[in-house]
Amino acid sequence: MEAKLAAYRAEKQKQFEAQKRGEWLSGAYSRATGLLKRTRETHQNQPTMELPEEEASERLLSPTPPPSHDLPQADLYSPSSSSWTWIDLMTLACKVGLYLTFFGISCHYELGAAYVVVTALPVMYFSTSTRGRRPGEVSAYSVFNPGCEAIDGTLTGEQFQREIMYGPGAT
Repeated sequence: MEAKLAAYRAEKQKQFEAQKRGEWLSGAYSRATGLLKRTRETHQNQPTMELPEEEASERLLSPTPPPSHDLPQADLYSPSSSSWTWIDLMTLACKVGLYLTFFGISCHYELGAAYVVVTALPVMYFSTSTRGRRPGEVSAYSVFNPGCEAIDGTLTGEQFQREIMYGPGAT
């Protein structure tokens, strides 16, 4: 039993490390392309020196990924992995300021509650993710996973029955 558990943990650790490497590479690519996009927009009149495709990919892939650590489950999908630049913060501040200005105007005309409701609808729509699952990512609904595999932490009927019959320590 211990050997199976050790093998399972080792396999999960390999999957976690592979996922973190993939996220690091995609993050490096998006940071580089985002930087290049901003540079092109701000310096359109200045000539840019483009690297051949092989050299560009080597420059992106040359740094080694950071060492992976055993993270608790709650930290696996932490939003703190992305870095905010001062341009992003200023854009956010301008958006919040514009929202509060329009909210103040709508409150002056006694339409504050309607303004909050009407602006909440697009926020909810654009906040929901419509992207497909990444390769290897399991669904929260076990019926959509291969072999109906449940995700870690799912309460099964058998587990619930054991807890009711023998107490919470029986799981």
